[in-house]
Amino acid sequence: MCLVALFFAAFLIGLIWLVVGDLPKIEYHYVLEQILDCEPAREDPDLVARTERLDALKAVEALTLREAALATVDAELRATA
Repeated sequence: MCLVALFFAAFLIGLIWLVVGDLPKIEYHYVLEQILDCEPAREDPDLVARTERLDALKAVEALTLREAALATVDAELRATA
């Protein structure tokens, strides 16, 4: 009975390694051009303007966060000095 259990365990371990070994073969790397069609975005001036405005707002937000962090560090340094 122990031999049957050992044989079955070895079979299951081999089957798991077979399935796990095939997983990297299933993975596919997509390229941005396959997901997005960029041509219509270039043809729509309203969409381009909104995208540029969003990029500008993100840049302003990043600068604001950086200035706030610098002010916090400056205040902490002045408090310890």
